[in-house]
Amino acid sequence: MAASGQSQPPPPLPPGPLISRAPDPGQWLVSIKSGSPSTDPAPAPDPRAKYDQRMLVRKSGAIRSEVLVDGSGQRLLDKWFAGGTEVTVYPGQKDPVITMPGATIEPEGHADTNFTDYSKSDFPGFEWLTFQKYTGIQICSGIPCIVFHDGPADTASPAAGAAAPPVPVTGRTAYIDVKSRLPVRLQVDDVATYYQWYQAPATPLTLPPAVQTVLANLQANARRAAQAPAAP
Repeated sequence: MAASGQSQPPPPLPPGPLISRAPDPGQWLVSIKSGSPSTDPAPAPDPRAKYDQRMLVRKSGAIRSEVLVDGSGQRLLDKWFAGGTEVTVYPGQKDPVITMPGATIEPEGHADTNFTDYSKSDFPGFEWLTFQKYTGIQICSGIPCIVFHDGPADTASPAAGAAAPPVPVTGRTAYIDVKSRLPVRLQVDDVATYYQWYQAPATPLTLPPAVQTVLANLQANARRAAQAPAAP
């Protein structure tokens, strides 16, 4: 169905950033679920639903922690970010995996794309937001949200009696809390990512001893390399 049903222009975009940085300190849950794209932006994450993956994120100062579990709740990995370095700890694996910006993978020598850069945004997947992608205000998970859409203009008709305009069913659609400017939901084709916000931990984050050791060794190696005499 063509988007011509949206005869009325959207209300003016409320002033403020398109998306904010996460609170510091902050804590939020990211839930990912694939399936048919929803034509109703209102439903909140269902605690009884089986998600593909869920990730608990905590942020405190220069430290960020991510705990990823699969649909059954099994822990897949722990990630720690500190000092521009990403350290991944896998269950049952002795040595953590270190990733840094600009690093290369040997022996191939190509750039390591596994590093996640949070220097400009706390939320990967929203880089495409622009003023031109703004489509209006809708309720999502019970929260008034600014809506952005990128992709084909095809839409699905709203449910019977619904006041909301037609909802895009392809491409990317982002729902951003009008008040906090934090993400509520990101729909990419048939994959929905929900963001739920919780009270931040009462105590600051600290790196686990194993991660501290890895980072200390990394810094020591960097100092030795910097002090090594140049080759003749």
